[in-house]
Amino acid sequence: MRPFPSIRGVTFDAAGTLFFPSPSVGAIYSEIMGRFGLELSPDALNKVFIRSLQAAEKDWSIGDPERREWEFWRSIVSGIVQNLAELPENFDDLFHTLWTEFAKGSRWKLNPEALAAFDLLASRGIKIALLTNWDRRVRNVISDHKLDSRFCRLFISSEAGFEKPDRRFFEFASNEMGMQPYELLHIGDHLKQDFHGACNSGWNALLLSSKPENSSNPHGIQRLLEIRDHVH
Repeated sequence: MRPFPSIRGVTFDAAGTLFFPSPSVGAIYSEIMGRFGLELSPDALNKVFIRSLQAAEKDWSIGDPERREWEFWRSIVSGIVQNLAELPENFDDLFHTLWTEFAKGSRWKLNPEALAAFDLLASRGIKIALLTNWDRRVRNVISDHKLDSRFCRLFISSEAGFEKPDRRFFEFASNEMGMQPYELLHIGDHLKQDFHGACNSGWNALLLSSKPENSSNPHGIQRLLEIRDHVH
């Protein structure tokens, strides 16, 4: 397809686009839970995690975004454990350990094409930002991977007060970057949050996905470096 015209800025989603749990969510959960007396297999934890995350909903009555994220993930982890075993008395300590563990860059693998994609965009004078439904822990992950200088801005949902696909989040980012929606391109792996969220906000969008059901999307890519075909 023809490249998007007039792109001045590109925003990236974080988890599932730039970063991936390493070696996997289930493996990390299994390791940490083992320290607290729960012997659960990585495969079983991975399967239950996927189901639990898809079914989970945030409690929007909680006004503090960081507390909302904490309670959201605490509920997910609690449900995962109770699906496979009894909830231990030291669950609060277990969850706190998991929470801090996922703030470490060592627990996240950088997309192998990320740096080359950043270099490509920079060579074309295109600014790069992060636009993610995460909490402030992502700042630690970015710093641990020594990527701070790569981004002109970090747009984090818990700090902005909005989440993708809410168009207010995209409008906030557009205003902060001093660019019009048509000058911005968002790249992410979630069809509703990233692709539809950006398109419905007047942005350009690319969906990073290897899922067969997304293969017919003309704005779908399977590798980050495919952006070279979409921006001048």
